[in-house]
Amino acid sequence: MQTRSDCQLRELSAAECGELLASVNRGQLATSWHALPAIVPVWIRRDGDATTIASMLGREIPLLSGMIVALEAGPLGEGDEQAWAVEVCGTLETTRDNAHVLPQSASLAESVPFHLTPDRLRGWTLTACASDRKLRRSSKEKMNTAGP
Repeated sequence: MQTRSDCQLRELSAAECGELLASVNRGQLATSWHALPAIVPVWIRRDGDATTIASMLGREIPLLSGMIVALEAGPLGEGDEQAWAVEVCGTLETTRDNAHVLPQSASLAESVPFHLTPDRLRGWTLTACASDRKLRRSSKEKMNTAGP
């Protein structure tokens, strides 16, 4: 089993976090339900500094105005060289702005949009791992030495 101890995380600036968050439309919202932790898949819309979310589960795990939550988005766990993750911690507030947060295939009757007022915005990107570079270099060398 290969270890990833040669990989490093670089902290992103607030501007980088905002740009990356605006580039995705799905994420995971950490909250609690019946006194237990819950992870809710959500639709995301970032407009300027405003983040609007809506649950993909509809009302199965109810989200309420005033809830303290953490939103996470990005492919950091996928091991890509360009991997990143952005976290927004804050409070949910009801919003009337539901026209653009949900894709056309989602039902507005099932999902209530919320504005996420951030208390903290932070993120990380994964730097290229030495073992990944070595593996790519080895593969490239083998391709160059292989005959037709």
